[in-house]
Amino acid sequence: MSSIKQQLPATIRRFGSGKPAQITFTLDFHELVTGDLISNAPCLISYDPLRLVPKESAYIHGDPSQPVTLHYQFEPNGPVYDQVLESPAGLVPDTIVDPTGQGSMLQTEFFIPKEEHELIIWFSFVDANGMIHYDSDLGKNYHFRFTSQDIQLRQAVVTSDPQTPYSGFGVEVAAIPEITQVSVRFTIINNPDFPKSNVALNKTGETTPEGMNIWSAFGIAVPYRATVRFKLYYALDGQQYKDDNGGKYFLAPVPEPVKTPPQRVAKNFAK
Repeated sequence: MSSIKQQLPATIRRFGSGKPAQITFTLDFHELVTGDLISNAPCLISYDPLRLVPKESAYIHGDPSQPVTLHYQFEPNGPVYDQVLESPAGLVPDTIVDPTGQGSMLQTEFFIPKEEHELIIWFSFVDANGMIHYDSDLGKNYHFRFTSQDIQLRQAVVTSDPQTPYSGFGVEVAAIPEITQVSVRFTIINNPDFPKSNVALNKTGETTPEGMNIWSAFGIAVPYRATVRFKLYYALDGQQYKDDNGGKYFLAPVPEPVKTPPQRVAKNFAK
Protein backbone atom coordinates (compact mmCIF):
# COMPACT_ATOMS: atom_id res chain seq x y z
CA MET A 1 0.00 0.00 0.00
CA SER A 2 1.41 3.36 -1.02
CA SER A 3 2.01 6.14 1.50
CA ILE A 4 3.37 8.68 -0.97
CA LYS A 5 2.48 12.23 0.02
CA GLN A 6 0.53 14.38 -2.38
CA GLN A 7 1.62 17.93 -3.09
CA LEU A 8 -0.89 20.11 -1.24
CA PRO A 9 -0.92 23.72 0.00
CA ALA A 10 1.28 24.61 3.00
CA THR A 11 -1.84 24.66 5.18
CA ILE A 12 -5.43 23.61 4.57
CA ARG A 13 -7.90 26.42 5.05
CA ARG A 14 -10.16 25.69 8.01
CA PHE A 15 -13.86 26.37 8.37
CA GLY A 16 -14.59 29.85 9.70
CA SER A 17 -11.12 31.17 8.93
CA GLY A 18 -11.10 34.97 8.99
CA LYS A 19 -14.54 35.21 10.63
CA PRO A 20 -15.10 36.69 14.13
CA ALA A 21 -14.95 34.17 16.96
CA GLN A 22 -18.03 33.12 18.90
CA ILE A 23 -18.23 30.65 21.78
CA THR A 24 -21.73 29.33 22.42
CA PHE A 25 -22.57 27.69 25.75
CA THR A 26 -25.65 25.57 25.09
CA LEU A 27 -28.31 24.28 27.47
CA ASP A 28 -27.22 20.68 26.80
CA PHE A 29 -23.77 21.63 28.16
CA HIS A 30 -21.75 21.87 25.00
CA GLU A 31 -19.26 24.65 24.30
CA LEU A 32 -19.18 25.38 20.57
CA VAL A 33 -16.45 27.50 19.02
CA THR A 34 -17.18 29.01 15.63
CA GLY A 35 -15.20 31.52 13.60
CA ASP A 36 -11.49 32.10 14.21
CA LEU A 37 -10.58 32.25 17.91
CA ILE A 38 -7.28 34.15 17.85
CA SER A 39 -5.44 36.86 19.74
CA ASN A 40 -5.70 40.55 18.80
CA ALA A 41 -9.35 40.07 17.83
CA PRO A 42 -12.86 40.27 19.35
CA CYS A 43 -14.71 37.30 20.84
CA LEU A 44 -18.49 37.02 21.28
CA ILE A 45 -19.91 34.90 24.10
CA SER A 46 -23.43 33.49 23.69
CA TYR A 47 -24.77 31.82 26.83
CA ASP A 48 -27.97 30.02 27.82
CA PRO A 49 -28.72 31.15 31.40
CA LEU A 50 -30.80 28.04 32.05
CA ARG A 51 -27.48 26.18 32.40
CA LEU A 52 -26.93 28.11 35.60
CA VAL A 53 -30.12 29.64 37.02
CA PRO A 54 -31.89 27.25 39.47
CA LYS A 55 -35.16 25.86 38.11
CA GLU A 56 -37.08 27.13 41.14
CA SER A 57 -35.80 30.68 40.64
CA ALA A 58 -38.25 33.34 39.45
CA TYR A 59 -35.78 34.36 36.76
CA ILE A 60 -36.82 36.65 33.88
CA HIS A 61 -34.55 36.43 30.87
CA GLY A 62 -32.57 39.63 30.43
CA ASP A 63 -33.57 41.20 33.77
CA PRO A 64 -30.62 43.46 34.74
CA SER A 65 -31.48 42.98 38.44
CA GLN A 66 -30.75 39.24 38.01
CA PRO A 67 -27.42 39.33 36.20
CA VAL A 68 -25.42 36.40 34.90
CA THR A 69 -21.75 37.37 34.96
CA LEU A 70 -18.95 36.18 32.70
CA HIS A 71 -15.51 35.84 34.29
CA TYR A 72 -12.48 35.36 32.06
CA GLN A 73 -8.71 35.45 32.07
CA PHE A 74 -5.93 34.71 29.61
CA GLU A 75 -3.68 32.61 31.84
CA PRO A 76 -4.33 30.60 35.01
CA ASN A 77 -2.71 33.13 37.37
CA GLY A 78 -3.54 36.22 35.34
CA PRO A 79 -6.01 39.03 36.07
CA VAL A 80 -9.72 38.14 36.08
CA TYR A 81 -12.11 40.29 34.07
CA ASP A 82 -15.88 40.42 34.72
CA GLN A 83 -18.67 41.33 32.32
CA VAL A 84 -22.43 41.11 32.79
CA LEU A 85 -24.21 39.21 30.00
CA GLU A 86 -27.10 41.02 28.31
CA SER A 87 -30.15 39.97 26.35
CA PRO A 88 -30.10 41.34 22.78
CA ALA A 89 -33.92 41.18 22.83
CA GLY A 90 -34.28 42.90 26.21
CA LEU A 91 -36.64 41.38 28.78
CA VAL A 92 -38.10 38.10 27.53
CA PRO A 93 -40.82 36.72 29.87
CA ASP A 94 -41.61 33.83 27.50
CA THR A 95 -38.25 32.45 26.54
CA ILE A 96 -37.53 30.12 23.64
CA VAL A 97 -35.91 27.03 25.13
CA ASP A 98 -33.54 25.24 22.76
CA PRO A 99 -30.81 22.90 24.01
CA THR A 100 -28.58 23.59 21.00
CA GLY A 101 -28.13 27.34 21.55
CA GLN A 102 -30.79 28.56 19.11
CA GLY A 103 -33.20 29.78 21.78
CA SER A 104 -33.16 32.81 24.09
CA MET A 105 -29.52 33.57 24.84
CA LEU A 106 -27.46 36.15 26.71
CA GLN A 107 -24.43 37.73 25.07
CA THR A 108 -21.37 39.85 25.65
CA GLU A 109 -18.23 40.65 23.68
CA PHE A 110 -14.65 41.46 24.62
CA PHE A 111 -11.31 41.92 22.88
CA ILE A 112 -8.48 39.39 23.17
CA PRO A 113 -5.15 41.22 23.43
CA LYS A 114 -2.21 40.51 21.18
CA GLU A 115 0.23 37.74 22.18
CA GLU A 116 -2.34 35.80 24.24
CA HIS A 117 -2.62 32.04 23.69
CA GLU A 118 -5.48 30.82 25.86
CA LEU A 119 -8.89 31.87 27.14
CA ILE A 120 -10.27 30.66 30.51
CA ILE A 121 -13.97 31.19 31.23
CA TRP A 122 -16.56 30.60 33.96
CA PHE A 123 -19.93 32.13 34.92
CA SER A 124 -21.79 33.09 38.09
CA PHE A 125 -25.34 33.95 39.15
CA VAL A 126 -26.59 35.26 42.51
CA ASP A 127 -30.09 34.03 43.41
CA ALA A 128 -32.73 35.88 45.45
CA ASN A 129 -31.33 34.38 48.69
CA GLY A 130 -27.83 35.69 47.99
CA MET A 131 -26.42 32.26 47.11
CA ILE A 132 -23.81 32.28 44.32
CA HIS A 133 -24.13 29.60 41.65
CA TYR A 134 -21.24 28.80 39.31
CA ASP A 135 -20.96 27.25 35.88
CA SER A 136 -17.26 26.39 35.89
CA ASP A 137 -16.85 22.86 34.48
CA LEU A 138 -17.01 21.47 38.02
CA GLY A 139 -14.43 23.95 39.28
CA LYS A 140 -11.90 23.38 36.47
CA ASN A 141 -13.19 26.32 34.36
CA TYR A 142 -13.53 26.21 30.58
CA HIS A 143 -10.21 26.35 28.74
CA PHE A 144 -9.98 27.36 25.10
CA ARG A 145 -6.73 27.38 23.18
CA PHE A 146 -6.37 29.47 20.04
CA THR A 147 -6.30 26.33 17.95
CA SER A 148 -5.52 27.86 14.58
CA GLN A 149 -2.38 29.38 16.12
CA ASP A 150 -1.40 26.12 17.87
CA ILE A 151 -1.78 23.57 15.09
CA GLN A 152 -2.22 23.67 11.32
CA LEU A 153 -3.32 20.84 9.06
CA ARG A 154 -0.92 20.62 6.11
CA GLN A 155 -1.94 17.37 4.42
CA ALA A 156 -4.87 14.95 4.56
CA VAL A 157 -4.74 12.22 1.93
CA VAL A 158 -6.14 8.84 0.99
CA THR A 159 -3.88 6.91 -1.39
CA SER A 160 -5.42 3.95 -3.21
CA ASP A 161 -3.61 1.13 -4.98
CA PRO A 162 -5.88 -1.02 -7.22
CA GLN A 163 -3.66 -4.01 -6.43
CA THR A 164 -4.66 -4.00 -2.74
CA PRO A 165 -8.03 -4.19 -0.97
CA TYR A 166 -7.18 -1.23 1.29
CA SER A 167 -6.22 2.42 0.99
CA GLY A 168 -3.77 4.44 3.04
CA PHE A 169 -4.94 7.42 5.08
CA GLY A 170 -2.34 10.06 5.91
CA VAL A 171 -2.18 13.27 7.94
CA GLU A 172 0.52 15.89 8.39
CA VAL A 173 0.31 18.88 10.74
CA ALA A 174 2.50 21.73 11.93
CA ALA A 175 2.38 22.38 15.69
CA ILE A 176 3.95 24.89 18.04
CA PRO A 177 6.98 23.54 19.96
CA GLU A 178 5.08 23.42 23.29
CA ILE A 179 2.80 20.66 22.01
CA THR A 180 3.99 17.25 23.23
CA GLN A 181 1.49 14.83 21.62
CA VAL A 182 -0.72 14.85 18.53
CA SER A 183 -3.25 12.24 17.44
CA VAL A 184 -5.98 11.84 14.85
CA ARG A 185 -9.39 10.33 15.59
CA PHE A 186 -11.38 9.27 12.54
CA THR A 187 -14.38 7.49 11.08
CA ILE A 188 -15.13 6.33 7.54
CA ILE A 189 -18.10 8.11 5.98
CA ASN A 190 -18.66 5.65 3.13
CA ASN A 191 -18.14 2.56 5.31
CA PRO A 192 -19.89 3.12 8.68
CA ASP A 193 -19.10 -0.45 9.81
CA PHE A 194 -15.41 0.40 9.97
CA PRO A 195 -14.64 1.05 13.67
CA LYS A 196 -13.76 4.50 14.97
CA SER A 197 -10.00 4.73 15.31
CA ASN A 198 -7.39 6.84 17.05
CA VAL A 199 -3.80 6.98 15.77
CA ALA A 200 -0.85 8.88 17.24
CA LEU A 201 1.17 11.12 14.96
CA ASN A 202 4.96 11.09 15.12
CA LYS A 203 7.28 14.08 15.18
CA THR A 204 9.29 14.02 11.94
CA GLY A 205 12.19 16.19 13.08
CA GLU A 206 11.34 18.77 10.43
CA THR A 207 10.14 22.31 11.15
CA THR A 208 8.39 25.04 9.22
CA PRO A 209 10.08 28.40 8.51
CA GLU A 210 8.02 29.75 11.44
CA GLY A 211 9.58 27.18 13.81
CA MET A 212 6.57 24.85 14.12
CA ASN A 213 7.26 21.12 14.42
CA ILE A 214 5.99 18.74 11.74
CA TRP A 215 4.01 15.71 12.95
CA SER A 216 2.64 13.02 10.63
CA ALA A 217 1.22 9.54 10.16
CA PHE A 218 0.85 8.00 6.70
CA GLY A 219 -0.24 4.62 5.40
CA ILE A 220 -2.98 4.09 8.00
CA ALA A 221 -5.07 1.19 6.66
CA VAL A 222 -8.63 2.19 5.76
CA PRO A 223 -11.21 0.68 3.35
CA TYR A 224 -10.49 1.05 -0.36
CA ARG A 225 -11.14 4.59 -1.59
CA ALA A 226 -12.41 5.62 1.85
CA THR A 227 -13.70 9.08 2.66
CA VAL A 228 -12.28 9.84 6.10
CA ARG A 229 -13.87 12.25 8.58
CA PHE A 230 -11.47 13.22 11.37
CA LYS A 231 -10.45 15.61 14.12
CA LEU A 232 -7.15 16.27 15.84
CA TYR A 233 -6.21 16.07 19.51
CA TYR A 234 -3.08 17.56 21.03
CA ALA A 235 -1.47 17.79 24.47
CA LEU A 236 0.03 20.96 25.92
CA ASP A 237 0.98 21.72 29.53
CA GLY A 238 -0.66 18.49 30.69
CA GLN A 239 -4.04 19.32 29.13
CA GLN A 240 -5.64 17.81 26.04
CA TYR A 241 -7.24 20.03 23.41
CA LYS A 242 -9.37 19.24 20.39
CA ASP A 243 -9.34 20.67 16.88
CA ASP A 244 -12.56 19.63 15.13
CA ASN A 245 -12.48 22.41 12.53
CA GLY A 246 -15.16 24.51 14.19
CA GLY A 247 -17.44 21.49 14.66
CA LYS A 248 -17.34 20.67 10.94
CA TYR A 249 -14.45 18.16 11.21
CA PHE A 250 -11.86 17.59 8.48
CA LEU A 251 -12.14 15.33 5.43
CA ALA A 252 -9.66 13.23 3.47
CA PRO A 253 -9.30 13.42 0.57
CA VAL A 254 -9.56 17.19 0.96
CA PRO A 255 -12.64 18.37 -0.96
CA GLU A 256 -12.09 20.65 -3.92
CA PRO A 257 -13.01 24.29 -3.20
CA VAL A 258 -16.54 25.16 -4.21
CA LYS A 259 -16.38 27.29 -7.32
CA THR A 260 -19.00 29.99 -7.65
CA PRO A 261 -20.31 30.16 -11.22
CA PRO A 262 -19.68 33.46 -12.97
CA GLN A 263 -22.52 35.92 -12.62
CA ARG A 264 -24.45 36.49 -15.77
CA VAL A 265 -24.62 40.02 -17.06
CA ALA A 266 -28.02 41.03 -18.37
CA LYS A 267 -27.92 42.12 -21.95
CA ASN A 268 -29.22 45.52 -22.84
CA PHE A 269 -31.70 45.08 -25.68
CA ALA A 270 -32.66 48.72 -25.78
CA LYS A 271 -32.18 50.31 -29.17
